[in-house]
Amino acid sequence: MTKQLSLTAGGRFNLAELELRDTNGLSPDLNSHASYACFNPMIGATYAIVPGVTVYGGYSEANRAPVPAELACADANNPCLIPAFLTSDPPLKQIVSHTSEVGLRGDVKSRSGDHRLEWGLSFFHTLNNDDIVNGYSTLIGRSFIENGGDTLRQGIEAKIS
Repeated sequence: MTKQLSLTAGGRFNLAELELRDTNGLSPDLNSHASYACFNPMIGATYAIVPGVTVYGGYSEANRAPVPAELACADANNPCLIPAFLTSDPPLKQIVSHTSEVGLRGDVKSRSGDHRLEWGLSFFHTLNNDDIVNGYSTLIGRSFIENGGDTLRQGIEAKIS
């Protein structure tokens, strides 16, 4: 945009098709098909405050479809044995993460140019919608996988090198 300001934007479309089949034909309940689609946008900006010091910020989204093992053990009414989990498979929602980050970063060079110190300080905030968690059954030794709601991961990251 200018010598000091840069903008970045982009996106990615993810499509996952999962098909589970009982190849022995002994348990047709195991057969299923699940389709997950999600467009993941991102946008970011950096601004050079002074030479060697930059402020930045950004927002991005990402998704993760359930893996077959999670789908194959997603029925609370028919929990799986913990080590061997093949039962019926009701649908699970995919996890969608929304991440925001802001920070400062910079570098300082020695007068000779032989040495350089890089530093950074940032804050991140990630909200996962429909996170996949382990549900616990009243039957001993059995559990199931479910969408457990939202989880939040946030923190501060600092670095010096």
